[in-house]
Amino acid sequence: MNKIKSILAGCFSMALLFSGCTNTFEAINTDPDNASEVPPTNILAYALRYTSAIYGGTSCISGPGAWGGQTAEIQYIAQSRYESYGYGGTLFNDSYYYVLNNLTDIIRLAGEQDNANLGAVAKIWMCYNFHTMTDQLGALPYFDALQGKDLLKPQYTTSEDIYLDIFNALDSCNTVLAANSGTIGEGDILYGGSALAWQKFANSLRLRMAMRVSNSLMADRARSIVSTMLSNPSQYPLCLDNSDNCMMQWPATGGYYEPWYNNTLTRDDYAIGDIIVDQLYELDDPRLAVYASPITSKEEDQIARALVFEGNYYRGAPIGPAGQDNLFGVSRMGTSYRDTPDGFTPHLRAAEVWLNIAEAAALGWTTAYDAATAYANGVTCSMQENGIDAGRISNYLAGKAGYKTMDDIHTQLWLAVFKDGNEAWAIYRKTGIPKTHHLATGTKYPDHNTVPFSYPYPTSEYDYNHDNVAQFQTNQSDGDYMWAKRLFWDVRPGVY
Repeated sequence: MNKIKSILAGCFSMALLFSGCTNTFEAINTDPDNASEVPPTNILAYALRYTSAIYGGTSCISGPGAWGGQTAEIQYIAQSRYESYGYGGTLFNDSYYYVLNNLTDIIRLAGEQDNANLGAVAKIWMCYNFHTMTDQLGALPYFDALQGKDLLKPQYTTSEDIYLDIFNALDSCNTVLAANSGTIGEGDILYGGSALAWQKFANSLRLRMAMRVSNSLMADRARSIVSTMLSNPSQYPLCLDNSDNCMMQWPATGGYYEPWYNNTLTRDDYAIGDIIVDQLYELDDPRLAVYASPITSKEEDQIARALVFEGNYYRGAPIGPAGQDNLFGVSRMGTSYRDTPDGFTPHLRAAEVWLNIAEAAALGWTTAYDAATAYANGVTCSMQENGIDAGRISNYLAGKAGYKTMDDIHTQLWLAVFKDGNEAWAIYRKTGIPKTHHLATGTKYPDHNTVPFSYPYPTSEYDYNHDNVAQFQTNQSDGDYMWAKRLFWDVRPGVY
């Protein structure tokens, strides 16, 4: 932890270095456009931390987290009603400027220094960022992107082509890391410089993406990828244990607090959503007492509206209601998720990997695993991550949560990714799970029957790259841009 604290302190200096502040530049007498003066492993720490701040921040609670049915705004309700979509612009602009540009520099510097491992890690993290962005926005500047002043108006690449390129890039990175040449360095604040851990992450991300497109026209390509990886575990190691989880553990010093906790220092804007609370309660799921905190209201009418679980009262907040609910009558997120200064931001978990394997097995895409065993392993990993003991896990799997259908796999996958709003929203758009999720009751776009398909592009793209972005975004006259771009892997029938 001390090493993480010291590296993040260096990252803050880098933030100043690249912020465009002339006085700072003059004071340190360093060319801000020449990253070769900064050790590339330090740049890596900055990119990893900044990505975690974007994906773990509060805008993800009110946007993707709410649209995925897991979190809710309880004051200043806008994004969860689809009236504000600032997170899409933050995701787009900050990812390119603060993360992807720096990763490009790392790849260049690692090549100059013959450091294959560091270059592969930077490429993997670039793939992760592009994967998340394209799942939220669709087509993106990709092949033409990140060329600086040489190309100011990059063309857009379709989400399908981005997926295909990432599949190949992650495969190449797996091969590079297997050779284990070079040092990742102390800037690896996620995996401590372990090439094997990054190899597992790359393959697990590739598996996630392959299963994301399993219902689409890309299914044959996905099946080939999954079958090859799962049949060759020594060549394609995966994140199969919670020790492999990819999580940013915040140091809680120097201003680097876990983002959900940081919000609570001055505000009280968010609660856990009613969709996930009701689902956990229906399954008699012990994670309910971990994911959520009991309501604080002592009023009889509020207590009467709550669910009784293990002697405490819980009630998820309605997502996107027309009016504000009683703030004391809804549950906030649990202590380990919201009230811990050195808490975590998740990027990928072993539970998710096992449940993706379970889906692959249920589809007949692999004979290396059977669906029921992989399902049980996935549920067990999620339970163990949340401190649930073995006896309760066994009872849970023997009870309402026993594996019967594909819906069970998708439900447990959706439950396991709690706090990763980007994934919750993507899982819902692919599977329609949970089936109880619905359009926000307070929306001014009632003509739709599902949550938004994607984010609109930021206005800056229309200002500076209009001709390239316009062909991928239909700006509807009534303003409901978020149903204009449906991702190619979202093939649910009857949604609009």
